[in-house]
Amino acid sequence: MVCLDLGTSEFRSLRCRTACIAGRKSPAVYVSFPSTHSDVNLLRQLRMETIRCDDSLIVVGAAAQELACSLRIPTIPLLIDGLVPTDDPLGRQLISAVIESILPGTGNGETCGLISRAAIDFEQKPDLQLFAQILRLKGFNPEPVSSAAAVAFAELGDDQFTGLVMDWGASGASLGAYRYSETLLESHFVNGGNLIDERVAKIRNRFRFDQEGNRYLDTQAIEAWKRSFGVRIDRPRTDDEKLLAEIFREQLLTILLRFRTAVNSSSSVWRFSTPVKLVCAGGCTRISGFAELTAQILSEIDFPIAISEIQVCTADSFRSVRGAMICTELDRQAAVA
Repeated sequence: MVCLDLGTSEFRSLRCRTACIAGRKSPAVYVSFPSTHSDVNLLRQLRMETIRCDDSLIVVGAAAQELACSLRIPTIPLLIDGLVPTDDPLGRQLISAVIESILPGTGNGETCGLISRAAIDFEQKPDLQLFAQILRLKGFNPEPVSSAAAVAFAELGDDQFTGLVMDWGASGASLGAYRYSETLLESHFVNGGNLIDERVAKIRNRFRFDQEGNRYLDTQAIEAWKRSFGVRIDRPRTDDEKLLAEIFREQLLTILLRFRTAVNSSSSVWRFSTPVKLVCAGGCTRISGFAELTAQILSEIDFPIAISEIQVCTADSFRSVRGAMICTELDRQAAVA
């Protein structure tokens, strides 16, 4: 069994073998620069694999990140806000190449859990349609798993797979309610960490320049600053921290209010009789003070579900694919029972 998580910043796979579980991952970025004699010699000396396209050289994955850091050039994301770029044949080929690099050979009809923001029919979205097509060409049978449900299966085992999950990543957020592994309600949002970084960079005029003088928003510097010691969104001190806290509060309030509306509009039959845990995963939730700010907003908006604990998950590249594997295996066992 194989599971795949094609995130905005990183592609990950996990395969369950007879005696072990093996994981692979690759940054979802590439760099491109003119193909000159000196560049070709440099990459050859560095033993980096390249792809030649017209008069350009392309490097993908971890090698692209290392090269971009050394040459002080920006990386180019394979996915734009989590979506496959339109009218970009090269981008689609690079996406296919990176996916194939993290897959364990051919599938021979093997099930592959494919994580997406919302577990919908693959034919409903061009992005999922492309991913599913790549997997089928490699011999896998893709099965959809929502990102929030994947986190629920990974983190709510001790709670009988019952509780709330907020999965807030680079390209969007999901908030779902689950009882005994059954999905009761899910809401999905397009605002992710990338938009937060872009807003801060624009307001604070943070830019970087490549070797040709082209200007780019320096979102990498904003991301690094957010992770630095002392930056908190529940008790901001500097003007920059106050701006960041204001944007986080605005986005978090939107997520929680929309979910509250969905809960109040749904049947009251499934409501939890006792307080449940809220599990928070994804890069946006790991900033210092996130749990405290979330608890504060929950108390302000009269949230309809009682929360016993807010758990902010530590960084784990394979959390979602691990949860998707549990979900897919339980579905397989239920089908043969």
